[in-house]
Amino acid sequence: MFIHVESTPTEEDREWVHQRLIDFNRARFEVSQSFPVAVFVDDDDGVRQGGLTGRTFGNWLMIEYFWLAEDTRGQGYGSKLLAALEQEAIQRGCRFAMLDTLDFQAKPFYEKQGYRVVYTMDAYPQLGKRHYMVKEFAVEGAC
Repeated sequence: MFIHVESTPTEEDREWVHQRLIDFNRARFEVSQSFPVAVFVDDDDGVRQGGLTGRTFGNWLMIEYFWLAEDTRGQGYGSKLLAALEQEAIQRGCRFAMLDTLDFQAKPFYEKQGYRVVYTMDAYPQLGKRHYMVKEFAVEGAC
């Protein structure tokens, strides 16, 4: 056996490790699958102006990517997209949501939507910050 560093690993190399980690975790979690979810906003001409993607996994909605066109921002579409995604997650049985955002992105927006910072990574990648945020859904019958 020998150890070697790949300074330019292929996507196959990276996926090889990723898939083995998924297999390892799946054998130990009480939930074995995550399910993708996405919400989009299109203009009157059908041109996509924004979207939000994530995955549901057991009790959790994991928000991955959120983007709105510059001229679409500030009109309430972000809140509507997030609310629609959260509602779908609740229907799937989720009780919590998690995400991360950079200091120049949307931390104040998420705080207005009920998310709270649980950890901040300073000096990311050098001078910035990366905020990890969670939200507990107000779900009837939940503890």
